Parts: sequence; C-alpha cells; structure tokens
Amino acid sequence: MKLLTQEDRRWFVAAVVFVAVGCVLLVQPFATIPVLGDASFAGRIIGAIGLGIIIRSLALIFRARRELRRQGSQS
Repeated sequence: MKLLTQEDRRWFVAAVVFVAVGCVLLVQPFATIPVLGDASFAGRIIGAIGLGIIIRSLALIFRARRELRRQGSQS
C-alpha cells in the first residue's frame, strides 16, 4: 500500500466500503429500497464500482513495483 499515493489509498478504502455495501444490499430480505430501487440491482452496481476501483488500485501497485524494480536494476 505504500506504493500508492495518499489519494489512491483513500480510493482503495472507499472501494472496500463500496464492495461491503454492495454485499449487504445483495443479502437484504427487502425486494426494494426507497432510494435505490431494486436492492439486488443496486447491490450489484455498487459492488461492481468498488471492484473496478480495487482492480485499478492493484494495477497501480503492480506498475509501481515494476518501476521500482527497473530503477533498482539500472543502478
């Protein structure tokens, strides 16, 4: 996680929260929620947004590690 900037770390935490909220919405016994509509659909959308951000964060970490290795081998 230290390879990410402060802003990217915040996005990662927000993504984890999105995934948790999405999972909670998927297991709700209610068919609809007043603000969100269909709970299952809303859970999938919110969870997918969170997973997308997590995948982006993992790609940034991978790229940063790769750059560090390149800089280390060139020295």
